[in-house]
Amino acid sequence: MADEKILWPLLLAAGVALLCGLMTMIVFGCTTVRRLRKHPELRASFGWQPLPGFATVQAAMALTLPRSFARVLVMSPLRSLLADPQALHRHTSPWEHRLARFAYLNLLAYLLIAIFFSEMQDWGAVTGAAIVAGCTSTCVLAFSALPSLLTFVEIRRMQRLKTRGPNKLDDWWAELMDSLK
Repeated sequence: MADEKILWPLLLAAGVALLCGLMTMIVFGCTTVRRLRKHPELRASFGWQPLPGFATVQAAMALTLPRSFARVLVMSPLRSLLADPQALHRHTSPWEHRLARFAYLNLLAYLLIAIFFSEMQDWGAVTGAAIVAGCTSTCVLAFSALPSLLTFVEIRRMQRLKTRGPNKLDDWWAELMDSLK
């Protein structure tokens, strides 16, 4: 009974941490990474992107790493896989560094929480590692795919507006935005 009293607040904290990390990663991707992609110098500096939205995770990692470690990574053979931290630092503001750091560290905290719960459930090292690997890949794919999905939805919306014009939802959204001004 005492274990259940401890387990539920930890599960709630893990869920809130995951939700906060997801929201900050989406905000970081929609604001900073979208703006950086428009810059001609930075288009090719996001590193390896197996998925369209993986640039968000790469940029967050590059802005989170200490600058001394980032200088060493730039000289390593893995430099083509990673985002260019020096170029990203030059073109981002301090609050964007903090946002990226919070989002990326929240992602890492989620991984540690998953490891902790796998050990807490007595699943063993191999099963726990497999569960954590599955959770990690799912979380990273979700974090990297959501900003690109939002971008895709916005592009489709703009195409629809050009061809068919606004619908009732667009009119309602415009009225809402006008009322907030």
